[in-house]
Amino acid sequence: YSFLDIPYFGDPATAPDKHRLDVYMQDGAFPREKQRVVIFCHGGSWARGGRRMSLAPQLLYGNIGRACASAGMVGVVISYRLAPSVKHPEQVLDVARAVSWVHANIARYGGRQDDIVLMGHSAGA
Repeated sequence: YSFLDIPYFGDPATAPDKHRLDVYMQDGAFPREKQRVVIFCHGGSWARGGRRMSLAPQLLYGNIGRACASAGMVGVVISYRLAPSVKHPEQVLDVARAVSWVHANIARYGGRQDDIVLMGHSAGA
C-alpha cells in the first residue's frame, strides 16, 4: 500500500508540494503487529530534489519506501522546502516537522512510534 501527498505541516497552499510525505507499507489486513518505521530524507544541497524525483519509469525515492515496506517496515519519504525560496535552517525545521508528524501519526499506518529510523543522503543525511 502507499499513501501519497500527506500534508505534515501548515497550510497546503504555502508549499503545495513540499510540506508533504508519502507512506509505504506492506499489503495485508489490519489489525497486525506494528512495524519499524524508516524515514528517508532526500539530498540536493537543500536547493534541489524532492520525494517525487523520478528515475523513469519509477519514483527514485518511492523505490526506497517500497523496499522498506517489502522488508516488513513502514517507509516514509519526505519533502522539504528548497532554497532560494527559503533560507537555511528552514529546511532543517521542515525535516523536524515531518519527523514530529510521523511520531504523532504513524500508528494509523501500522508503524511503531517508538521505533523510528532516520536515513537520507547528501543534505538529507
